[in-house]
Amino acid sequence: MRTAADDGSWTWFEAGKEATLRRAIARDEPASEVFRTRRVQWDAALPDDDFEVDAELHEWMGCFTSGDELSVFALARFNGWANYVRRVVVELYCACV
Repeated sequence: MRTAADDGSWTWFEAGKEATLRRAIARDEPASEVFRTRRVQWDAALPDDDFEVDAELHEWMGCFTSGDELSVFALARFNGWANYVRRVVVELYCACV
């Protein structure tokens, strides 16, 4: 899924537990060799009068159950292109309210 904000990037990151349940989480700057730090935060809060929720995100997060593994995938659109990753850290928090 490319948008005008991609600036021509054909490398990106997705997160999910299997191929059909992945979600794009970040795009790279095109032709950049500089490693970048990205922080992506999701909140599966239910909607209320003061807070609007991304329904697609809420549905995606609802697919995860106890014991599931969340993976981060570095992707490149074309053969010969690369998406180099120095490190990935995933922190998950769950609160039952």
